[in-house]
Amino acid sequence: MGITKSELVSEIKPLLKNMRYKKRNTTWVKKSDDNISIMVNIQGSQYDKEDFYINLGVYINDLGTKEIPSISDCHLMERVRADVDSAQMMIKVVEKWEDWYGTCDRIRGKISEQKMPMMTQKNVYAYFLVKK
Repeated sequence: MGITKSELVSEIKPLLKNMRYKKRNTTWVKKSDDNISIMVNIQGSQYDKEDFYINLGVYINDLGTKEIPSISDCHLMERVRADVDSAQMMIKVVEKWEDWYGTCDRIRGKISEQKMPMMTQKNVYAYFLVKK
């Protein structure tokens, strides 16, 4: 049996805090640059109390109107099934997400490589392809 949602939340909390994330319930938010907020969310499954998901998102301030966005407001989002069995593995997932989508320049690069998350709002492409 892997790590439970509550165990992961308590173990990941200080690690994400060290990475400059601020916690709101089971969502952590980090301002990456002036225009981007990176989000990490741990969501329980509605079907199985032992199962949970890790949602990773990027909220682009210029494209949104929310002062305090939630994970569902993100312009880029990926859901990872919780085969994560430790806080250290979770941190590696978050670091990879930041490395790929953590700044406007990185997002622009992923668009040109055609390596965007499946859940990317269409207005993201126009925003980054027009704005230099």
